[in-house]
Amino acid sequence: MKQILMAVLVIGGLVWSGEAEAFTFKTYGLPTCGEYLGAYGKITLADKGAADGPPMALLTLTWMSSYLSAYNNMAVGGGDVLAGMTINDARGWVASWCRDNPPKDLIDALDTLFSRQ
Repeated sequence: MKQILMAVLVIGGLVWSGEAEAFTFKTYGLPTCGEYLGAYGKITLADKGAADGPPMALLTLTWMSSYLSAYNNMAVGGGDVLAGMTINDARGWVASWCRDNPPKDLIDALDTLFSRQ
């Protein structure tokens, strides 16, 4: 659990680049839809967003959670970008989108999810 928390903090630090109007970032270790689907298929989801599975699969989910957190902070001002969805709902939605768009990256799925909210 400590390793996952550290990964969240490190990834979150990579995403933050300064003031909102100058917000740009380079993604490091960006998962593809295929990688996300592989990870999603290996995990067991539980209540309140908990997940259990192999460390590399959990790391992919951690990347998604970190991106959502950064987006909430930058674009929504600390609000809730998922607006009525649980994190597990969002994970399932992204898996479905990725099945329909296998050559895309995970960030494409998340950007599409944001535009639907």
